[in-house]
Amino acid sequence: MSGGGFPDHSDLVALALGQLDPERERAVRATAAADPAVAREIQAIEHHLELHDAIPEIDPAPGVWLAVASGIAGPTTPAPRSLLYRFRYAAAAAAILAAAFLWPHPGAGMPPAERLFGSPVRTADGGYTCASIARLRLGDGVTVTMDSGARVGLPGKDRIQLHAGRVFFEVEKRRRGLVVEAGELRIVTLGTSFLVQRDGPGLAAVAVERGRIRYERNGSGGEVGPGESYPAGAVGQADLRGWFTRPTLEANLTDPTTLRVVLRNEMPDTIELAPPTGGEPLFYAGFAGHDFGLSPHSSPLLTESVALAPGGELGMELHLPRPVPSGEPLLLSYPVLGLRVEVRR
Repeated sequence: MSGGGFPDHSDLVALALGQLDPERERAVRATAAADPAVAREIQAIEHHLELHDAIPEIDPAPGVWLAVASGIAGPTTPAPRSLLYRFRYAAAAAAILAAAFLWPHPGAGMPPAERLFGSPVRTADGGYTCASIARLRLGDGVTVTMDSGARVGLPGKDRIQLHAGRVFFEVEKRRRGLVVEAGELRIVTLGTSFLVQRDGPGLAAVAVERGRIRYERNGSGGEVGPGESYPAGAVGQADLRGWFTRPTLEANLTDPTTLRVVLRNEMPDTIELAPPTGGEPLFYAGFAGHDFGLSPHSSPLLTESVALAPGGELGMELHLPRPVPSGEPLLLSYPVLGLRVEVRR
C-alpha cells in the first residue's frame, strides 16, 4: 500500500475490500471524486470482487469424499474445510482473470450506431454530428436523438461525450451505469430518459424526463429525478418538451384483417425515415399469442427515404395474416422510431 501520495492499484483494491485506514480512505475517495479515471478503476475492481462473491461455496456430500478416499491410501475422513476454501478461491481467481480479459476495458469503442432517422455523419474520432435532427441506436439499450448541430464522441462502450449542442438520451433500465460527459459535468444513468445540452465550456445542463440520473461536477454531486434539472431551473420541462416531442403512430382496424396506420412528425424539424435494412418488415404486430412482421403492399418507405416536415404525416394500410378476435388487443410497433400503439376492435 502506498504512503501519502497519489493512490496506486493496491490502495484501490484495499479501498474496495474495506481495508484502508480512515485517513487514507478519505484521501483516496477525494482523489476518486476529482479524477473520473480513478473512480472507474474502483468500479472495475468492485465488479471483479462481486464476481468472486457470486461464486457459491459448495460443500460436497460426505459420500463424495468417501468415494475419493477409497481410491487412495489413508483414513476415509472428509477433506479439511481449508481445502474447500482453497478450491473456492482458486475458482474465484480464475473468474476474475477471465473477467479482466473478457470484460470491456475503458476505451473499448462502441459498435457503429444504427441510424433510425435523419442524416448523422460519422466524425474522424468515431463519434457523430448532424445538420438536422437525427436519431441513433447506440449499442444495446441506448437511443439518442441529436438536435441539429449536436456533436457526440464515443470513447468507450459505456461512455458518451457531448462536445456541443443538445441530445436526448433514452436508456433502458437494464443498461445501468452508462456515463455521459459534457465538459466538467459527468452523468451516470440509472435507467432513464433525459436531455443534456452544452452551449460552451462549463455551460452544460441536464433535465430528466423519467427515471433518475446521478451527476458529478467539480468534486460535488447529487441525483436528479423526473421533472428536475441541474443546475436547478436550467432546463424546464416545457423547454424539454418544446424541443423533443416524439413522432406519433396512430392505427385503427378498418376491418378484422386491415390496419390503417399513420406516422406523424411532431418534432420541430424535418425528419428523414429510411427503409429497414436486410428486408426486415416495417412494422410488428402481436395479438392472440402470435407475433407477425408486417409491411404495406405499397409505400415509399419500402424502397427509399422519406422526408417528413414538421406536422407532416404518412399513411398506409397493413393487411393481417389472420383476423383479430373481437375484444382482443393488438400491439403494433414501428421499431425505426421506437413507437408502439395498442389497437382494439
